[in-house]
Amino acid sequence: MVYDYNCWFPSDGPLREWVAAHEPPKESRYIHYFCGCDLGKKRDPSTIAVIESRWAHGKPTFLVSYLKRFRLSMLYTDIASKLQSMDMQIRELAAKQEKEAVITYILDSTGLGGPICELVEEKLPLADIRRVYITGGINVNIAHDDPHEYHWPKNQLISGLLAAFDSGIIKLTRQSKEIDAVIDELSNFEIKISEEGRDSYNAAPSKHDDLVVALALAVAFASLDGDSSGPMIWGGG
Repeated sequence: MVYDYNCWFPSDGPLREWVAAHEPPKESRYIHYFCGCDLGKKRDPSTIAVIESRWAHGKPTFLVSYLKRFRLSMLYTDIASKLQSMDMQIRELAAKQEKEAVITYILDSTGLGGPICELVEEKLPLADIRRVYITGGINVNIAHDDPHEYHWPKNQLISGLLAAFDSGIIKLTRQSKEIDAVIDELSNFEIKISEEGRDSYNAAPSKHDDLVVALALAVAFASLDGDSSGPMIWGGG
C-alpha cells in the first residue's frame, strides 16, 4: 500500500512547521538566577532572596532556592562579602550541572542602600547589578542617565509578587529556614486604599516585610526577563 502524505502536507513547508511545533524544547546551557536584596536600615536586617527562573513552553516557574535574613547591624562591608561568596557558590552549583549561571542582582537602594550598592559593585565588578529605589505612585521608571537604575512603586512590587503566588508560578522549598518567615510576612501585609483610590501595601505594625521585599524584587525582574535561553539579560545594556 502506498500512502499519499501530500494529502496532509501539500508542501514541505507545512511539514517542517508541524515538526518544529512538536519538537521538545531544547535544554538551555544557562541557568538564570535573580537575587533580590533588601538592604537593611538601622532597625531592619538586610535580607536576600534567590530564585531560579525556569521557562517551558512560554510559561515561567520561579523556584525560590535561597532566603536569608542577616543579623541586625551587620557591617555593609560584610554584606558585600556575603554576596560575593554567594555568587561563587551559585556559579559552582551551576557548573556541577554542566551549566553556566547567569545572575542578576537587584539591590534596594532606597535610603542608605546607595553606599552598599557601591560596595557590592566593587566586590562583583562584572556582575549584572540593578539598583531599585522603592517609591510611591503607580509607574515604574528607569533613570534617563543610568539604565541600571529603577524607581519602582512598592505597591507594584508587592502586587506583582501576590499575583505570582496566586498563579502558582512560585515554588517554595523547605531548603530554606526562612520559608515560614516569608509566609508570615505575606499574611501580615496590610492593603490600604486612599481617598484617591490608590492602594498601598505595608507590613502590619511591629511586623517586618524585608523578606517579602527581597523576594518581590527578584520576581519582578525574573518576570521582565521572559523566556530567554542565552546569556544576555533583557534591556539596559
